[in-house]
Amino acid sequence: MNILFITPLYLFPPYWGGGRRTYNLIKYLAKKHKIYLVSPFYPQFENAKINHHKEILKKMGVEILAPKPLIKVEHPFTKHINPEVILKCIEILLFKKIDVIICDYPWSGINLLIANFFFNKPFIFHEHNIEFKIKDEIRAKYGNLMRILELILCKKARKIVTVCKKDKEILIKEFGINPKKIEIVENGFEDETFFPNEKKGKLIRKKLGLENNPIVLFFGKLDYPPNKEAVYKIRWEILPRVISEIPNVKFLIVGKKYKFEFQHEAIIFTGLVDNVEDYINAADVVIVPLLAGGGTRIKILEAIACGKIVISTRKGAEGLINKLTKPFLRIADDWNLFSEYIVQELRNREKKTLKVPEEFIKKYSWRKAGETLEKILRKISKQS
Repeated sequence: MNILFITPLYLFPPYWGGGRRTYNLIKYLAKKHKIYLVSPFYPQFENAKINHHKEILKKMGVEILAPKPLIKVEHPFTKHINPEVILKCIEILLFKKIDVIICDYPWSGINLLIANFFFNKPFIFHEHNIEFKIKDEIRAKYGNLMRILELILCKKARKIVTVCKKDKEILIKEFGINPKKIEIVENGFEDETFFPNEKKGKLIRKKLGLENNPIVLFFGKLDYPPNKEAVYKIRWEILPRVISEIPNVKFLIVGKKYKFEFQHEAIIFTGLVDNVEDYINAADVVIVPLLAGGGTRIKILEAIACGKIVISTRKGAEGLINKLTKPFLRIADDWNLFSEYIVQELRNREKKTLKVPEEFIKKYSWRKAGETLEKILRKISKQS
């Protein structure tokens, strides 16, 4: 099949959860299909190695089109209506025999609907989260407009892909979508990259001068509102409770730089890193103190894949609490209990890294997600 894949953000490097999902699904599909990726050039990260992942996809035959915007500053408006993206999509639809379009996030929706107006190609609406729900949770602007856009895309799509059962149920309840139209493709992790590696972990500890300190890790795209809120909870709710019990503890915050108006000797902001798996392996425990967000957290799967205990709020672990993750997860919505779990794990930090069961790897590798998406494409092919 020839697939036009439209994403609203520049994908390279894919150093955030949604980016990793999109990148790995494209990587899998490129083994069997011709992919035309339209990814507008708004660099997501400063001083990042942007070409490595791009070259991997190119070698697999993915044609990457990164139209440069007339408006140089990224703005929510340009995510939704981008003339360069629309024209590039029309060009592909005119001159390439496209069988199906994948609309990545609702932000790609208006561009897709305009470009596809005269072509009427079947499309998959790929929902990483239910975006209007997140806007409601964080009290962001334009929540009702996002709801309308997601509703239109759900109604017009041939198939809708969500990451978990709960998101599917929301679409059924809120929009009255036929359950048969919605498919679940779960999040995953790169099993070639994320695995227990004590040697790499020790190198990071040495690099940071933390050979003997207990390390608590939080990682993510720090300009994403739920992640920003989590960092504040770490500083004001979790850190004081933990440091009173374990004075030499260090909280490692890894991810895209964001200017927080505080500093603390127990908190280290590393900025963006190219090898987050090494920082996971350096940590004694990984925490996910999220109070908002949607879908499922890829960071939890990656931490478990490295054999780490993850302490999370129920919201943070939403969609991932099951028999395979249970040995690795500690769930707490009360900050006293949350901090107590951290202290317990740090006091047992000499114990060996937990063994990751083969069943977990099979269920949550991106290979499994890619196979599921492949089946959905076959269904669409038969219907066309």
